[in-house]
Amino acid sequence: MKNNNKVLSLLGLATKAGKIASGEFSTEKSVKSGKGFLVLVAADASENTKEKIP
Repeated sequence: MKNNNKVLSLLGLATKAGKIASGEFSTEKSVKSGKGFLVLVAADASENTKEKIP
């Protein structure tokens, strides 16, 4: 559980720094422009959403 808290903490810092693209459109735009580094997709995301992420 300790590692999980660290990951969530780092994601929180990245969000505050404006380094997180959240949502389908914003994420797709970041990836296509070359700014995207890591894409996390929810396990319950629709197949349509999963197919849109390159």
